[in-house]
Amino acid sequence: MTHLVLLGGGHSHVGVLHALASRTRPQSLHITLINEAPASPYSGMLPGVIAGQYAIEEMFIQLSPLAARANVEFRQARVSQLDPQQRLLTLDNDEQPLAFDLLSINTGSTPDLSAIPGAAQHATAVKPIAPMLQRLDAELNDRAGNIVVVGGGAAGVEMALALQTRLQGQNRKITLLSSADRLLPGLPASAAQTALQELLARGVQVRLNERVTKLEQDRLDCSSGLHINSSLVIVATGASAPDWVRTSGLKLSDRGFILVTSTLQSSSHPWVFAAGDIADIEHHPRPKSGVYAVRQAPILAHNLLAASAGSSMQDYYPQEHGLVLINTANGKAIASKNTWSAKGRWAWWLKDWIDTRFMKTYR
Repeated sequence: MTHLVLLGGGHSHVGVLHALASRTRPQSLHITLINEAPASPYSGMLPGVIAGQYAIEEMFIQLSPLAARANVEFRQARVSQLDPQQRLLTLDNDEQPLAFDLLSINTGSTPDLSAIPGAAQHATAVKPIAPMLQRLDAELNDRAGNIVVVGGGAAGVEMALALQTRLQGQNRKITLLSSADRLLPGLPASAAQTALQELLARGVQVRLNERVTKLEQDRLDCSSGLHINSSLVIVATGASAPDWVRTSGLKLSDRGFILVTSTLQSSSHPWVFAAGDIADIEHHPRPKSGVYAVRQAPILAHNLLAASAGSSMQDYYPQEHGLVLINTANGKAIASKNTWSAKGRWAWWLKDWIDTRFMKTYR
């Protein structure tokens, strides 16, 4: 038997499961999906869930039935260690390591809380999404006070606007902090200006060039000397990989993610594949975005089966400029691609159509 392990239920792997359900494969190939939770969140709908545009169950993909349709064994477990050389995975709830012949990693990434002293104890990271939503509900329902969102990228902007929609009528100030000199780095200046105008028009305070230096239970300090009293701090900054990736011995990129070739194979261990936020493709660095994970899924599915059969693989080359749709949580969205950007209801309709169509595929 050849044992293929799919580690993580991210956007790429749900696409792989969908593809496997309609393909024949040799009986000698056994596939196991491992994920920490029974359901996988679709991050594109997160702002809409917070703002009340979607019910929470609409953004989660149930992994067990999806795996069953693909004749894949599903195990709910947390990985604590990876030895790619010996081809072993250590899981928290198992005494013996799990052996594999082929491994595919699609666990996503999380904001790097270690960069801010006190953040691990007193802040809420925007990912993982499920525990973040639970903590957010508890904080918003049971407490009052100021809210701070740290991070001026798309995730931070969407979070601040979604919270503003949800908290309308409540006397709670929302502040968005960014260490950069503008919002939405990597997107056109026109998109950044549109986002800034939207935030300010809706009462969100925006502070640029502010680096957070310390977090306490009800207080946040910045390098400029700014102090903010806050009951809730949400961190939506640059992504990082989990500790077990950093200590695995896999070759990593300068950003600390698994370095893969155009076939999505580890550049140091070709029997290991990686996709989505956890991976960086050689010579093709891209921002962390779910759109790349979704588009990698068909190539990944083909290459995993090809690797098990010893046949030829396909190359994946990410698009240089993808369409970015930022939900402003008021029935509109900001659309951006290359040097162009615009805002309107049509952009929200397009985003809603893309997101709901994606979810219908996996129900």
